[in-house]
Amino acid sequence: MLPEILKNDLIKNTWELKKQTPVIFFSKEQLIYNYIFFKEKLNLRDEDIFYSLKTNYEDIVVECLNQLNSNFEIASLGELELMKEHLISPKRIIFSNPVKIPEHIICAYKYGVNVFAFDTESELQKLQKYAPKSKVFLRLKIQNDGAEWKLEEKFGASKSEGIELLELAQKYDLQACGISIHVGWNNDSIENWANAIEKIKSVLKKINFPQLPLEFVNIGGGFPAHNVNQYELLENITETLLPMLNSLKNKYNLRIIAEPGSFIVANSAALATKVYDIVKRENRIWVFADTGIMQGFAWILSKLKYNILHSDYLIEDIEEVEKFVLTGPTVDSHDVFSKHVFLPKNLKIGDLLFICPAGAYISSSREYNKFSFPKFIGNQR
Repeated sequence: MLPEILKNDLIKNTWELKKQTPVIFFSKEQLIYNYIFFKEKLNLRDEDIFYSLKTNYEDIVVECLNQLNSNFEIASLGELELMKEHLISPKRIIFSNPVKIPEHIICAYKYGVNVFAFDTESELQKLQKYAPKSKVFLRLKIQNDGAEWKLEEKFGASKSEGIELLELAQKYDLQACGISIHVGWNNDSIENWANAIEKIKSVLKKINFPQLPLEFVNIGGGFPAHNVNQYELLENITETLLPMLNSLKNKYNLRIIAEPGSFIVANSAALATKVYDIVKRENRIWVFADTGIMQGFAWILSKLKYNILHSDYLIEDIEEVEKFVLTGPTVDSHDVFSKHVFLPKNLKIGDLLFICPAGAYISSSREYNKFSFPKFIGNQR
C-alpha cells in the first residue's frame, strides 16, 4: 500500500509525528523517485514535463521540482503569483486553462508567459486582445472511459471544431503551436490512452503543416496514481503509447510534452492523525481522529477511497483486527473517513494512524487551482 521510500521515512519519523498530529508528512525522496521514473518511462526530458501545479503547490514541493528542472502548468492568476514567488521563468510555464479570466491572461502575458490553451473562438478573441501574438494550443475533446473522474464535458473541442480553430488562430494573429488532451483523472485504461493518441493522429492528418507548423503534442495528465500500483500501470501504458508517440514525433517533427500531477506527488505524502477517543454505539465502534475529511479529504464525499493504516503496520503484520468507523472531530455527520476500516483489535487512545495517499489534492484543496474564497462583506451602516 505504501511505496518503500515513503514507508521508510514514516518509520524514521513516527515518534516525532505522534507528538504533532495532525500533520501531512512529505517525502522529498519519494517525489524525486516518481519524477525520474515518469521521465524515463515516457522518454521525456525535463523541459518536456509541465507539472500540474493544482495538484500540490506547497513551497517544499515546488522548490523540489524547480531543482529537478521541471516546467510548470498553471490555470489561474493565483498559481501565476506562486510561480513569481519562486522566481520561475515564464519560459517554463504554460497556461492550460482553456477558458481564462481576462485579468489572468493580462497578468500572465505581462509576466512573459506566451503559451496558452484554448478550445473556442471566444478564447482566441480574448487572447488576441490580452496576449497578442502569443502561442496557443488546442484542447481536444477526448473520451474519458476508464477514468475515476471524467473531465470530458467541461472542456475540449471536437475533431472538426479543432481543425477549424487551429486554422482560425492565424486570423487572430496567434501562433497555433500544439494539440493537448486529457483522458480524465486516474485513468488506467490502455485502450482509452491509445484511442486518445489515435484521435490526435486523425487531426494531424488533416492539418496543412507548411501553413500551420505545430510544435508539440501535449498528452496532459491523468496517469494512474491513486490507490494503484502506479509504476506497473505506467509501464503497461507506455508499452502501447511510446511507439505511437514516437511515430508522431518522427512523422510530424513534434515534441511530446506532458502535465503529470498525481503520479509525481500523490504517494509522496501521508496524513498522520491520532486517535483521541473510541466510542461504542450499538453494534459499531467509532474511532475519533484529531482531523477530519473537511480538512483536505472532502473528496471522500465523491466516493474516493484512501488507505487507512495503523502505525504498527509499518513494522509488522497485524493479525488481530476488528472493523471500525473512523471519523473526524467535527460535529458534521458526514465527517467520516471510512465506515468499514480494519484496525488492530487492541486499538487505543493515542495510537497513530496514517491516511494515504495524501500528496495530491489535499493541501491544495484549500484554494483549488489557487482560486481564493470570496471575501465576506456587508453593509456597515
